[in-house]
Order: sequence, then C-alpha cells, then structure tokens
Amino acid sequence: MKKTLASLALAGILTLSAGAVAAQAAPNYPAEGSATVSETTVVPGQALTFAGSGFAPGETIDVTVTQTSAVAGGAIGSLGGGVSMSKPLIVKAVAPSTFTTVATAAGTFSTPVTLNATGTYTLTAVGRVSGNQASQVVKVVTSLNAGSGAGNNVANAEKGGLANTGIDTSVVIWSLVGAGALAAGVGTVVVSRRRSRQSA
Repeated sequence: MKKTLASLALAGILTLSAGAVAAQAAPNYPAEGSATVSETTVVPGQALTFAGSGFAPGETIDVTVTQTSAVAGGAIGSLGGGVSMSKPLIVKAVAPSTFTTVATAAGTFSTPVTLNATGTYTLTAVGRVSGNQASQVVKVVTSLNAGSGAGNNVANAEKGGLANTGIDTSVVIWSLVGAGALAAGVGTVVVSRRRSRQSA
C-alpha cells in the first residue's frame, strides 16, 4: 500500500513538473495580428503603406496582395451614368502576388505597396513563426475626388460614375422654366394695372 501511494505521488510530481517545463518552453506569441493602410482608396500607381502589429519579434511575414474585384465600384459591363455597353466588358483579374517583410523587435511591420490596376484588393500579412495574420482592403479607382483632402473619398465610387464637375442640366432647365413663369406673372400684373388705369 505504501509503495502504491509513493508511486502515485511520484507520478503526480512528474506530471506537474513536465507541465511546468512545457509551459516555460512554449514561446510567448501575441494573440493575433492587426493591420492598417495609409490610404483605403488610391489611383493606379499610387503608393500606400501597409503596416501591422501583433507578430513575433523578428519573424518573416508573408504579404499577399489579392484582387477580389476587377472593377472598383461598378458592375462589369457598365460604363456608369446609366450607359450600358452592347457587348459585355471582359476584365481579367490580376494574379495574386506575394512578397516578404520582417517584423521588428516589437512585432510590427511596415511596407510600401503599389497597385497598378483598378479594382478592390485584399492585403494579407501572415507570420511564418507565430501564424498570426491580419488584412486590409484597398480600392484602386481611376480618379479621386479633388476636394476629399486625404484621398479616401471617391467621387461616385459606389455608382461607378465620374465626379460631378458642373450644374446638372435638369437644374438649368427648371431654372429657365421658373424664370419664364416669373416673367409671365410680372407681365400679367403690368398689363392688368395699365388696363385698370385706362378704364379709370
């Protein structure tokens, strides 16, 4: 009985010791990664910065750029502004590209990215040691709204149209109709006053 109790006690001590050693041997990786981009909307050829944190210090990070939509902010086959093509517009997606960067001692990274074709892209960073990953979405459009300042707002990007650079034609037409009605009203008042003076 004493030998059995001694064996169980020894087994318990060894199990606790092994667990403590395993816990000490396991590297202390960050829970997850996070990423940001300097611009969420750019024009073709405009450089942006893809940065992130939450990676293992000094680890190699694989950065993958994947085009998720060939045309940013518009349906394929549409020219925007309600004009449709008689033949479908065929746009080939850009093949994903991958490159590497290295995390700093603080587990952060920052790398420039340039996208040359319009569309929506997902930038993904995956740590080779920690396995942590983070991603951001970037839109590449033909032109940015000049008044946006930071460059993150796109003129009619959701509709796939161009920026409105002048007065809408319907506003001009209704303004002319209104001016004509006003002139007719003034003319009617003037004529009726003259008639009333002549009859008096």
